[in-house]
Amino acid sequence: CISSAHALQAQGFEGFTGQENLNQISEFGPNSPGGRGFDLRYEGVKGTPFMTETWYPGKLVMRDGRNFDGGFDIRLEAQEQELHVRFASGRIKVLFNEEVESFAIEEEGRWRWFVQVEAGKIELAYSKARYYEVLAVGTRSVIKLYWKYLVKADYEQPYSSGQRADEFRLREIYYMQDRAGLYKVIKPRAKSISKVWPDKRKEIYAFFKEHSQLGGDEAIVQLMQTIDPQ
Repeated sequence: CISSAHALQAQGFEGFTGQENLNQISEFGPNSPGGRGFDLRYEGVKGTPFMTETWYPGKLVMRDGRNFDGGFDIRLEAQEQELHVRFASGRIKVLFNEEVESFAIEEEGRWRWFVQVEAGKIELAYSKARYYEVLAVGTRSVIKLYWKYLVKADYEQPYSSGQRADEFRLREIYYMQDRAGLYKVIKPRAKSISKVWPDKRKEIYAFFKEHSQLGGDEAIVQLMQTIDPQ
């Protein structure tokens, strides 16, 4: 109480020196006896579950046959694979996968189309419905999955140098149709793609040799335009 504090001040306080105090306090942990400790190492959550942080003008094709062309913005929640639609009023609606056939977003004057593909047509398909960006349509179509997943913080041991924040990370997976129409996982490399399309092996290797500086989406799109023009 306040009176006790005044009494201690008047009488003087006999105890640890300043350095001894520091030594004692430094030994406290969250479970130390005689006091309550706090673990301040956790740094919260880094990132978000969205594919992009930006809202883009969008288009929608619904499974019931309705099409919506403009007047709203779209953002994909890439962890649960849910489509968020923001209207001019500021209201946001979350659309269930069962409602949507495909959607598009306009980014820097270019429309990017995303579709749902039946799980039975995807190699190593995930159990729940997911959206895939269409990179190429032709003899062997190519699609791409954007998936956000959460990596939990790991700092349980004292003075651990492990991850101190939960963090959303993005995984990108490319798929190409094989001869039977099944989408197989590929990497934007000649060896990987030629395994799925062996008939074009020579052209694929020639392309990557000539365009060794290309990678990712750019490499795949230009490759398909070269060997499978539509």
